[in-house]
Amino acid sequence: MARPVKLIKKRKQFNVRCTLAKSLFIKELADKHGQSISEYARAKLLEERVKPKMTEEEVNRYDQLVSMANDLKKLSDHADDLPQLQTEIIDTLEEMNRIMRKL
Repeated sequence: MARPVKLIKKRKQFNVRCTLAKSLFIKELADKHGQSISEYARAKLLEERVKPKMTEEEVNRYDQLVSMANDLKKLSDHADDLPQLQTEIIDTLEEMNRIMRKL
């Protein structure tokens, strides 16, 4: 079976010379970001933001923060009688959202 036809063919190739140490470092960075060396190099050369792949620990922490945010949101919905508590809950939610955006 033949390969599917690509809409945009990549016809131009660039070759880069570097030391073995630098090539291993570049490969390590590409792996860390979950990309091939070519994908990583294209992203860097085009100045796209390369977002690193989250580690399993970071994913777990993110899931915990999301769960905590949901729980606090539920509490804030029932805290209409206590405006001070509601304000503290909203402040905590905003802080958690700030942390999540950094991940």
